[in-house]
Amino acid sequence: MRSFLKLVSIRLPIAIRLFMAILLTAVTITLLGLWMFHLAMRDGFAVYVAQIEINKLQGLVTQLQQDYERSGHWPELSEDEKHQWLRAQFHHHMFSKFSEKKEARRLMLPNYQPSTSEPPPNGVDNHRPYPPTLSDSGPQALFEMKRLKMPPPLFGGFPDRLDIGSRLGLIDSQGILVAGAYATNRAPRLVIRVHEKTVGYLTLEPRIDPDDALSKAFFTQQKEQLFWIGIGCIVMSAVVAGLLARHFRRPIQTLMDSANHLIHGQYTFKNHINRSDELGDLGKTMNQLSEILSQHESSRRQWVADTSHELRTPVSVLQAQIEAMQDGVREPSVQHLQAMHGQVSALSRLLNDVYELARADVGQLSCHLRITEPWTVVHAECEGFSEPMQSQGLELQVIPPNFSIQLEIDADRIRQVVANLLENSRRYTDPGGVVRVSTELQLIQKERFWTLLIDDSLPSVSNNVLSHLGERFFRADSSRTRATGGAGLGLALSRQIAEMHGGDLLFEHSPLGGLRAILRLPVRQIIHEN
Repeated sequence: MRSFLKLVSIRLPIAIRLFMAILLTAVTITLLGLWMFHLAMRDGFAVYVAQIEINKLQGLVTQLQQDYERSGHWPELSEDEKHQWLRAQFHHHMFSKFSEKKEARRLMLPNYQPSTSEPPPNGVDNHRPYPPTLSDSGPQALFEMKRLKMPPPLFGGFPDRLDIGSRLGLIDSQGILVAGAYATNRAPRLVIRVHEKTVGYLTLEPRIDPDDALSKAFFTQQKEQLFWIGIGCIVMSAVVAGLLARHFRRPIQTLMDSANHLIHGQYTFKNHINRSDELGDLGKTMNQLSEILSQHESSRRQWVADTSHELRTPVSVLQAQIEAMQDGVREPSVQHLQAMHGQVSALSRLLNDVYELARADVGQLSCHLRITEPWTVVHAECEGFSEPMQSQGLELQVIPPNFSIQLEIDADRIRQVVANLLENSRRYTDPGGVVRVSTELQLIQKERFWTLLIDDSLPSVSNNVLSHLGERFFRADSSRTRATGGAGLGLALSRQIAEMHGGDLLFEHSPLGGLRAILRLPVRQIIHEN
């Protein structure tokens, strides 16, 4: 048992497993098919031989037709009489054929003169029908058979080696046995008709003696042919299985090499599997995975570099200010401490944004969803930004909606998104410009969305900048100072929050000449229009 388990646990390549599976299946099917073919041939051969044998008994059918026509019915025989009566009919038929063949050979001899004084065969009176006809009753038929001293069934004077007499059967038109042996469904039969009317059937039950010389010769030859056919099928199956296993082994090995390159961080490796099956699809998927991992690796490196760069600046400023105070170059005044506090606050906001984005990446950014009217959140944030907008010379236009709606949202997270978008417009819009806030309902692919639109005026935004807005550490103008432009994490975090709510955050050109921010959230509550 242990050796068997050890054998089963041996690691075999998939090509060998596939080869063995296909070969064993083909061999099993071949052997089973040959065995079933042998059985079918054996049974079919028996039926075929029986069909040939019964086709030679047309004379017996004619004899039975004539007897039925004279009497008008089949005889009523007992169980013992049925078999002997039909054997006697068969014997008479074969004896007649033998006599005809013997007479034909005599006629072919030169100077042959037929004799008119030859005694009838077996001393039978020529005026007495031989054997008993259908008009004779059962007992009388048996009496005549005994009186005539009929020998065992003969083939023209020779023993009935195929035992046809005992396998013959006579049934009427209703399928009821009249005489002879009972016939199965596979037994061939000849129709007996009188005046175009079917009156019965002559049947012959197939039987092949395994010890018969003819049967032995036939089946021996058949087994030899089936043996070579089986060998040919097995060899062909082995060749096909080997080619098929090789056909599958190559792409599998290529996929393994591709996976090993990904394990070692070689994301630029591409496999070249040009197939139209599942292995080809897997190869394409592996190439796509390689591209995604390469992009993620580039994003990770950029993330680390940008984070280090953003953290280094406020830390360096703080370090310089503290060292200046330590050296006595700068007095620890309230003004200097406020400047240091501003750097610490900027550093704190940056670290908080980084932390929030890291939590969002691993799916740990918490959202507490509640039924809330989103416009109340937007309106509250707009009131808070009213004074900063005016101090920068910007006009904040808030257009209230003509409908009321309730959404399942996290009010604090949505407030954070609105604040980031308003802060982005305040920082980048030229003085004297306009910031407009409005809402609408949109139907996108049979799904309704609540949409918040925040438009600002000049300066305009290029198409290249639009495609990168929302990426981490991206700023539209790299020359801006961090006090004006920020670290570029607010929009990235806002997009993460929108996606957590099942919506999205998009950016387009604004009809006011600047940037349009579009926040879309799915509607799952009843809408009440004013």
